[in-house]
Amino acid sequence: MKLSIITPEHDIVNECTIVTELLQTGVDYIHLRKPGYDLQALVSYLNRINPIYHRHILVHTAHTNIAGQFSVKGLHLSATLRTDDTVNNIRLSYPQAFLSTSFHSWHELLDNAMPFNHCFISPIYDSVSKAGYKGIIDGTQLASVKSRLLKNDHGNIQITALGGITPANIRQVKENGFDGAAVLGYVWQAASPVMAAELLLKSM
Repeated sequence: MKLSIITPEHDIVNECTIVTELLQTGVDYIHLRKPGYDLQALVSYLNRINPIYHRHILVHTAHTNIAGQFSVKGLHLSATLRTDDTVNNIRLSYPQAFLSTSFHSWHELLDNAMPFNHCFISPIYDSVSKAGYKGIIDGTQLASVKSRLLKNDHGNIQITALGGITPANIRQVKENGFDGAAVLGYVWQAASPVMAAELLLKSM
């Protein structure tokens, strides 16, 4: 199972250094999510990360041309960007790009007909970073969902659990058969994000 860390919405001190250390620790992917960033800010952020690590970064952005400027792992599209035109244009312009998106119910995932490589499904557990954001996804349904996706020729999509994941429950995420676990609050609210990530990796 792969471990992804989502960046905090607002910048923190030495964030790019911490991101690099997270990847050196064994974190598989960084999801660069900065809703307030324009293209220039995204470029500046990526320029502060050693290029050897760019292939581990997925960028959440409407500026899809960043996939042509940097050798990033891929792009994550929000629901508003999840259109046939956008997806087809990315596939034509950047065929190597790994495409990711987010769903908030099993039905929403099953109804999707677009060719994504990866998706988040959330919230699995009660959120650490969002007060009152309760877990509503039953992870035990994953095997059934994957079976139905195979019948619909969408069986290759990688499904990552998101929401409230900590060392106490990450093993259950793995046992349920998820391809990955994504974490935000538990890591960035810790005194040492790197130590928090190490504990998550050991608990998997």
